[in-house]
Amino acid sequence: MRIISRLGQIEKEKWIQIVKSNEYLIPLHIYYKSDTEVYDSAVLQIDKIPYGRILWNEETKFCDVDVEKKYLSKVYKALLSIGNDLGADLFISKNEKFDHSKHLPISKIEIERGKKYFENHGLDYIRWMAFREVDRMAILKALKLEESKEVNLKHRIIGNELLITPAVSGWTFIIGDNLPNIFLNKNVSSSKEDLTNLSKYLQKLSKKFIEVQYFEHDGKSNITGYFKANNGKLVFGYWKSETEEFTKGKVPKEIKVHHPTSAHDVAAIWSIDPLDFIYLKEMSNQKSRVLTYL
Repeated sequence: MRIISRLGQIEKEKWIQIVKSNEYLIPLHIYYKSDTEVYDSAVLQIDKIPYGRILWNEETKFCDVDVEKKYLSKVYKALLSIGNDLGADLFISKNEKFDHSKHLPISKIEIERGKKYFENHGLDYIRWMAFREVDRMAILKALKLEESKEVNLKHRIIGNELLITPAVSGWTFIIGDNLPNIFLNKNVSSSKEDLTNLSKYLQKLSKKFIEVQYFEHDGKSNITGYFKANNGKLVFGYWKSETEEFTKGKVPKEIKVHHPTSAHDVAAIWSIDPLDFIYLKEMSNQKSRVLTYL
């Protein structure tokens, strides 16, 4: 992440001025109790806890953010304060501004299960994907799919149908057993190769949509799988049947006490479990769409 001036450059005098005045920046010589003044970088400190450093680059005249947990809300607030004081914006990459609505973690969604808004028994044994994106047309364009008709989620998924849901709390879902046909090479001959290709595909999609998740669950056949990619990297992938098991990456701490478990359990932690759609009024009132291939 970088802090880049709206006017093109952050001059050293301006940088030193903000290091001295901004409540979240501590000059290195003060932090390390040195007699020699140093302003090439400063410690980012929030509530007396250091989170890393902001480094002023003399050659480029912008600031590099060398900070852990930069996606915590309070860290983002501090970085935003520094950027505003510098007359600068936060950039997550060379050409993409940091957008809190996309790049900050979505808070866990609390499901109130006291009232059902519809019944759908086709959500138990399914495959589905979760996109951190509210623009369904952007998702369809990336997957080379198009809408064919509007339906309600009360509609039972038939055969090879795919459905795209309305956006809920920053997430949009595509549901259907035919999902693998979107991304799998028809010539592959092993589950391991399929799942490796799936991992690569999710990584590619997450460069555009920040976070993409894939799940499948079939309790009758003892199959479960859950994958998550974020910002072009696979966070974790797991798939298990009665005869095969696939794991890629380190088990994330938020699911460590549950893993291995069902895809539905993990979905409830990472985004929203489709089994909980029946408790969401938005899923009942708004239309989903049946999808076809371009």
